[in-house]
Amino acid sequence: MLRGLQSLYRRLVAGFMRHFLYSFRSTMLSLYIPVIIAFILLTGMISYVLAARQVEESARHEVENLVYQTRLYIDNRFQSILEQMTALADDPVLLHLMGVKQEQITPSDYLQVQSHVDTVRLYNSSIIDTVYINLNHGGFTFFRGDGDYQDVTRIYRNYRRQQGDLAEIHWQAFLDDGSSPSVSAGVDVYRLIGKGNAETDGIVLFRLRQEFFDRIFSRSILNGRGYLTLTGPDGEVRFQSVPKDMELTPEILRYLQDSTEESGHVEFTSAGGVRLIAVYDTLETNHWKLVAVFRQDALLEKIVYIKYTTVVVIIILMVLAVFLTNWLAHYIMRPISQLVSRMEAMRGSSITPARPDQADKRPDALEALGHGVDDLMGHVRALMSQVKKDQELQRELELSVVQMQVHPHFLYNTLFAIKGLCDMGLNEDASRMIMALANFFRIGLSHGQEIIPVSQEIDHARNYLYIQEMRYGDVFRYSIDVPPELGQYSIIKLTLQPLVENAIYHGVKEKRGQGKIAIRGWIEDGMLHFTVEDDGMGMTAERLAELRRGLAETRRRTSHVGFGVFSVFERLRLHYGEAAGLEITSEPGMGTCIHVVLPAHKLEESEHA
Repeated sequence: MLRGLQSLYRRLVAGFMRHFLYSFRSTMLSLYIPVIIAFILLTGMISYVLAARQVEESARHEVENLVYQTRLYIDNRFQSILEQMTALADDPVLLHLMGVKQEQITPSDYLQVQSHVDTVRLYNSSIIDTVYINLNHGGFTFFRGDGDYQDVTRIYRNYRRQQGDLAEIHWQAFLDDGSSPSVSAGVDVYRLIGKGNAETDGIVLFRLRQEFFDRIFSRSILNGRGYLTLTGPDGEVRFQSVPKDMELTPEILRYLQDSTEESGHVEFTSAGGVRLIAVYDTLETNHWKLVAVFRQDALLEKIVYIKYTTVVVIIILMVLAVFLTNWLAHYIMRPISQLVSRMEAMRGSSITPARPDQADKRPDALEALGHGVDDLMGHVRALMSQVKKDQELQRELELSVVQMQVHPHFLYNTLFAIKGLCDMGLNEDASRMIMALANFFRIGLSHGQEIIPVSQEIDHARNYLYIQEMRYGDVFRYSIDVPPELGQYSIIKLTLQPLVENAIYHGVKEKRGQGKIAIRGWIEDGMLHFTVEDDGMGMTAERLAELRRGLAETRRRTSHVGFGVFSVFERLRLHYGEAAGLEITSEPGMGTCIHVVLPAHKLEESEHA
C-alpha cells in the first residue's frame, strides 16, 4: 500500500513537472500567478472584513447619535415641564386654597388659577395636553385641556392613593382602553402636595400630548428595521406597535432597568429568534432610558454592496495579474532567449561542445544558459591554470639563468685560488679544495632535481664554506649544528648556500677581525627550522625595515633586497606556498640572523608530491 502511494506520488510530481515546470517561463507562470492570485484574494478578504467592520461601526454610531440627539431634545422639553410643574405646585394661590374651606372659595380664586394654567399651556402647547388640579380631597378641582375629564379623574384616584415625598415629581405612562395593550396612550406627570409632613392633600397633574411622542417615536430607523422606545421603572413605554420578533425580552428589559451605565448597547436574541441590538441612553430628567432597537442584519445590508464590489474588483485584478504575468514573463525571457541563441551559436561553432545528456533534448533557456556559463567558467579556469603554470615556469627559468650566471663567477675565483695553492706547493690543500669544489657542483647539479635531502644541502653549504675559508684565510670561522636525523627530510636545493654567501660578503667580510658564521637546524611542530647567523656588521633598523618591506612587496625582487635572499624566499614560496617563510633579524655591530621555516616532508613524500 505504501509503495503504491509512493509510486502515485512520484507520477503526480513527474506529471506536474512535465506540464507546468518544464521551462523558466512555465515555472514563472505556474508559481507566480497562484501566488499573486492568493495575495489578491487575501488582500480582498482583509479589505472586505475591515470595510464591513467600518460600515457596521458607522451604522451603529449613526444610531447612537440619533439616540443621543433625541435624548437631548426630550430632556429639554421634559425639563421645561418640570419647571412649570414646580412653579404651579408652589404657586401662592394654590397653597392658600389648601387652607380654605370649599364654601370660602371665590370665583376670583378660580380665575387666578386659570390664568396661571393658561400661561403654562400656552408656552408648552406642543407637549402639555391637560392640566388637572385637585385640592382638599375634591374641595377645589380645576381641569383645563383637550383630554377626557372622566378618564383623568379616574387615573387621579389611582395616583392619589400613592404616598411619597411631597416634593417628588412622578412620571407615569398609561394605556388607552381602546388601543393595543402593549402601546402607551400617553404620559402623566404629577406631584402630590400637602402641608408640611401631613398626608397628601392634593395633586397637580400634567397629561402630555400623545402627538408629541408619536412625532418622536413613530420614526423608523435603518429603513424600517428598527424603532425607538422608552423604559421606566414600571416597564417599557412604547408608542407604536412592533412585530413580536422585535420586542424587548424580559431579560433585556430587566437589564436596562437595573443597569447603572448611562449609555451603551447590548446584543440579544428576541423571542422570535431574531438577533437584535439595543442602543440606549438615559434621560436626565426622570432617569428613563431611551432605547433604539434594530435588527443586526440591518447593518449587514449596507455591507452587501461592499461584498459585491470587492468580488468584482478581485476578479478584475486576477485577470490583470494573469495578463501582466504573461507579459512580464515574455519581457524577461526575450533577452534571455537572445543570449541562449548566442550560446547555442557558440556551441555550434565548437567553442563549447554540447554535453552528452543534452544531445537528444532541447534544454530550458536558463538551463542552457547555465551550461554555457559552466563551460565558459571551465575554459576560464583552464586558462588561468595554464597562465599560472607559465608564470611559475618563467620564474624558474629566470632563477636558473641567474643561477648559471653566478656559478661561472664563483668557479673562476675558486680556480684562481687553487692555482695559487699549487704555485705555493700546497698540493694537499689544493687537492682538498678541488674535491670540495667538485662536491659543490655535484650537489648543485643533482641530476636536475630541485628537491634534495637536507643532508646534501648541509654538505653543499659545508663545501662552500670550506672553499671560501681557504680563499679568505682567517677572515672567518664557521660551525654547523644540524642533527643527523634531519638528513632524511627534503629541502629545495640552494636554500642555505645563498644565505651563507650573504653572511660572508655582507657580514663577516666587512668586520675587523675574525668573524663567525653558524648554521643551526631543528624540527618543531612538523616544521623544519634553519638559521644562518653571523656576527658581522649587522644592519640599521631602517635598512632592516626596508629589507623586510622589499620581501613583502608582491613577491617581486626590488632594489631593497639582494638576489640571494630574494632567490631563497621566492623559491620557498613558489614550492611550499604560505606555509614557508623567511625572517631576518639584525642589530648594528652585532650581526644578522636569517631564519628559514618550511614544512617537514620526508624525501619519499616530496617525490610523490
